[in-house]
Amino acid sequence: MNKIFFVAWMVFLPIFLFGCITPQREGVSGEEAPVVVNITVSETEIQQAGEISNETVNEGTQTSGTTPSSTTEIDALTAIAHKEIYFTTKDGWKIYGTLYYSGSNQNSRPTKVIVLIPQLGKDRNSYNELIPLLHTAIPGADIVALDMRGHGKSTNLGTYQAFQTGDFRASKNDLSALKDYLSVSRPSITTYYLVGASIGSSIAIDYAASHGEVAKVVMISPGTAYRNFDITEEAQTYLHELYIVAASEDSYSMVSANTIHANSPSDKKVLKIYYGISSHGTDLFNATKNKEEPLLPLIVDWLK
Repeated sequence: MNKIFFVAWMVFLPIFLFGCITPQREGVSGEEAPVVVNITVSETEIQQAGEISNETVNEGTQTSGTTPSSTTEIDALTAIAHKEIYFTTKDGWKIYGTLYYSGSNQNSRPTKVIVLIPQLGKDRNSYNELIPLLHTAIPGADIVALDMRGHGKSTNLGTYQAFQTGDFRASKNDLSALKDYLSVSRPSITTYYLVGASIGSSIAIDYAASHGEVAKVVMISPGTAYRNFDITEEAQTYLHELYIVAASEDSYSMVSANTIHANSPSDKKVLKIYYGISSHGTDLFNATKNKEEPLLPLIVDWLK
């Protein structure tokens, strides 16, 4: 009997000791504890895939991300001569952006500038994939990627979370101030191309409708009235070249894209709908990479 007890004790003792010293997995209500990340609003804004209108809009998952997505992307951007710029609007916003010089350095004399306007909740880095392609394909153009008011570093008067309709409409002041800045620092520029995503496309067409120097506008996932920012009249006033793109499952944007295209007076307009996907704004860059006609090269070819 003693021998049986000894053998049983030798078998169960290691199991008992292992159970005592093995750490228990921390969790919430039996589930793995969530990871909490602190984000400084003045430096990095929360991204979201779309804007809210007075209709239902697919916003997608919110993610933070203001840095290039790969080493290749970093290398491609840093290979272009560039500098951070800032200027102040007439209503007091300090706007930051990155100026990518045409050619190989700041001594180039570009005739055009391509201005990249992000969607709600994103900053200038949302266009990182597009910038090297534009720089290679359109050597006579500077490229400016902006942190629009309330986004990225452009938060001296607040952040976009508190914006009302009038704040979005006033965002065209950021573009007016950019033009004033470039008229001094890059005076050879006479022509502007604007690329806007989601509500950024609303800002683009709002500005372009009253500024003849804008020769081309790209509207990615547009809305006729995001956040009650109605651009119907402006879209019917803008006369120059217009490229409109949306995803078929991003229903409000697709309907808006068709409406804007149908009512545009431009005789050089293109409407591109990607069927079977729901991605919004600059998320379409990645979502269409494996499509027969990826969006990035389409935009580049159209702006040439």
